[in-house]
Amino acid sequence: MGVIGDLLAVEEAEHGGETAFDRLDFQTSWGIARLIDLHSGPGSRPYAIAFEFHDDIAEVDDPANPSFLRLYQLKTKRSGNWTLAAIARPERNSKGAPKPSFAGRMHANLGKFGRLAEKAVFVSNRPLSEAKGAAGEFALTNAELKQLTGFLTALKAESASFSEADDLPRLRFLDCGLHLDTYDRTVIGQIALFLAKEIGGDVDAKRFYLTLGFECRGRSKRLADLSSIDDLVASKFVTRDDVEADLERIRVTRLRRPVWEDAGRRLAQPHALERELRDAWREYELIRIARATPATRKLIDGMRDRVTPIIDPAASLMEGAVAAGAVIRADLEAILGPRKPSFAIAAALYEYFA
Repeated sequence: MGVIGDLLAVEEAEHGGETAFDRLDFQTSWGIARLIDLHSGPGSRPYAIAFEFHDDIAEVDDPANPSFLRLYQLKTKRSGNWTLAAIARPERNSKGAPKPSFAGRMHANLGKFGRLAEKAVFVSNRPLSEAKGAAGEFALTNAELKQLTGFLTALKAESASFSEADDLPRLRFLDCGLHLDTYDRTVIGQIALFLAKEIGGDVDAKRFYLTLGFECRGRSKRLADLSSIDDLVASKFVTRDDVEADLERIRVTRLRRPVWEDAGRRLAQPHALERELRDAWREYELIRIARATPATRKLIDGMRDRVTPIIDPAASLMEGAVAAGAVIRADLEAILGPRKPSFAIAAALYEYFA
């Protein structure tokens, strides 16, 4: 059945990460950076990344016929370095009940997927002391024997099935290089370079960042709700095809991005009203870019089809825009909050000319 089938067959752990917004946001940002790295790699190789199940992030090569699984567990620290002892130290929950250590959780995931799991990587914004500044992924087998001995003793005590020969070579650590205070700006910068290469200049990197972020976080169906491998790929994984589709939408949007001058000239309204509509148009456009939430995107995606049949048969562009604005105003305000009537009119015009 392969990796995807095994993922579908293995019971998912408690889905607690969705409430940890700060950690999830950092995680999502790192996951986006990983997506961009994979998409930019040589040969246009297929890939698929899943967020928030089994481990924080799961990666396979080909969703149609995967040959490996990589698991990434993300944890952040405000200061100080990680140590192998800290990673192998069991935790307790708020009620005092024991919880697996970070290393125990990594090993548990290796055990769930057997040899299909190529590696389990502990990813953080802070370095591992035992790695001594090594760049890239640090294989724990490369740690000095003294520090490694304590780590192995703790992990074997926690998990009797741990095999030093089979499991230890698959445990890694990665200092991802993102700072807690600036990780979003770093990833947006990476995206800007990526978009410049894929599409060209004048593309809003923040909008693409938010779009990918909500797409990644939105794929949160529990495994128990899925009935097939195709359902799993569609609901859990973001693939090369998904990113290509997002890029194509940007290419089309660039060609169809409306400008106020085209609409304003045809409206032929008094100066004061024209200025109010122009300002509302620009406000709507900024919201359209900056608030790439699932609800906003769903509303916008169907807006043009709603306003066009109203505006087209109207006696004048302004009359049609007023009528269309009245129809969509309640939906806009349900998501964006109260707005002047001119905002809904401008939104209708924007989508009509888009």
